Amino acid sequence: MLSGMDRAKQIIKSLINKLDDCSEVFKRFRTEYQKTIKDAFTTQGATFGKKWAAYSLPYRKWKQKHGNKPKLRLSEKLFEATQGGPGWFERIGKKDIVIGITSFIPYARIHQRGGDAGRGNKAHIPQRAFFLNYDNKTIPVRALNFLADDLTRELNKAAQ
Repeated sequence: MLSGMDRAKQIIKSLINKLDDCSEVFKRFRTEYQKTIKDAFTTQGATFGKKWAAYSLPYRKWKQKHGNKPKLRLSEKLFEATQGGPGWFERIGKKDIVIGITSFIPYARIHQRGGDAGRGNKAHIPQRAFFLNYDNKTIPVRALNFLADDLTRELNKAAQ
């Protein structure tokens, strides 16, 4: 039996296969997904199913001395990249879309996945997923629903 997420992916794939060119749908999806990512920063991860871990005490003290901005927003570069700024990557084709953050933002991966970093890998960075749920490589249901609904509208328009 398929999970809800697997079923949604299957439906989306079927809809994509029925359309000749999905690029306009994918462009609208990109915009909607960037809103979803923005919400992840606002909700500190809850949009992607897991609230971001609290800071360690030493880092919390350091952060208070250096602007005390919200999590993952110290320089704003990571957030700006997720909204289409430097570091954003996209490839939109007729049948597929690939979006991501490039190595221009080298710390994006460690925040997305979690792990050890810093000099000698002495700092443990907890996972703070902002782009997708890395554990099961899924995106929020609201984004999948948006894509499925928009593909359905395009299919209906093409049928007329």
